[in-house]
Amino acid sequence: FTVDLIDTNFKLLIYTTQPWTILGNEIICINKKIVYCSFKHNNNNIISSKLFAEKNNIEEYFIIETEWLLSRKYCINTFTKIEKQIYEDDYVDESGTSILHCAPAHGKEDYLIFKKHFHDKEVVNCVDLNGYFIDSNLKEYSITNDKKNNANLVVIQILHKNNQIYKKEIITHRYPTSWRSKKPIYIMCLPQIVINISENDIKKCKRRAESIRWFGTEGYNTFSNMLQKRDKNWCISRQRCWGSPITLLYNKQTKQLINNKEVNERIK
Repeated sequence: FTVDLIDTNFKLLIYTTQPWTILGNEIICINKKIVYCSFKHNNNNIISSKLFAEKNNIEEYFIIETEWLLSRKYCINTFTKIEKQIYEDDYVDESGTSILHCAPAHGKEDYLIFKKHFHDKEVVNCVDLNGYFIDSNLKEYSITNDKKNNANLVVIQILHKNNQIYKKEIITHRYPTSWRSKKPIYIMCLPQIVINISENDIKKCKRRAESIRWFGTEGYNTFSNMLQKRDKNWCISRQRCWGSPITLLYNKQTKQLINNKEVNERIK
């Protein structure tokens, strides 16, 4: 699909296997080590990697400097009027068009790239916990629906209507699935409960583990290895339909936890 390069007559050509994530786009990335070019397509000036143009038998093109691209802004005006900056990242490779669309709320690599450039900016999901778009104009469309009101299909239809589709095809590729339900996993960025632990805390846990009578060495070894590799920020929350719930009270408006001794004692 194509997006407008602000204050120019060029369009960026972007490849994605998950069209629904376009609504969660925050940045677009390129790689300085890759050569980019522009070519004509349906009277539009399209920018992609030089390798993409050659693979698609495009003979007439001219080179685009990466520094010039990094000085520009883009806008996916089909879904938003917000102008956003283009960034550089080594994660971008020569697959697709070598112009990477990042939706940080819906992919680990996208999230890590986003946080390199925006340390304090909040990551926002474009779908709710049931998989439906948060956008008021698309609330009836879900990423979990098969055909009717399918999020991917409606995004493709909207892009097609606005002449932003360069090419579409059905491909087979690897995708993460739940080991329990065998259904596709959709990644979202959600608040987590994290315990800050020190080296001293880990040592206390090890001493306590040594005082426990273990049946066999496997359980102790597993627990001991887990402690050794434990990050100082220990995420104890899980997004699952099973397991023990964490009893916490928080302010609905500020999302701040209520850490009151009397309240905590009453819960116990």
